Amino acid sequence: MTVGCAPVPGAPAARGVHVFAPEDVEAAGSHIPVLYVDDDRALYFPGGVGGGATRHPVVPGPSELVALSRRDDIIIVTVTRTPSRTTGAP
Repeated sequence: MTVGCAPVPGAPAARGVHVFAPEDVEAAGSHIPVLYVDDDRALYFPGGVGGGATRHPVVPGPSELVALSRRDDIIIVTVTRTPSRTTGAP
C-alpha cells in the first residue's frame, strides 16, 4: 500500500484550489460570472460557465483584473502550486 501511495517521479506539482463565491450563488444559477486565475493566466467568463452553451473567456488586462478581484458578485477561482508533502523539513 505504501508503495502505491508514493510520489511519482516527474509528476506535475500539486495544486491548491480556492473558490470565493457570493452568498446567493445558488439563486444566480449557472450564469454567474466567473474569474479563473492560475499561475500562468487569468480568464474571465462574463456569462458564467454553465448552461450547456459554449462560453468564451475574456483575458483581462492588469487593471481589469484588479477591478474584477474587488467585485463581490462573481465567483473567483484561484489555482496555485502547493509545496509537495514529501519535500521540506519533516
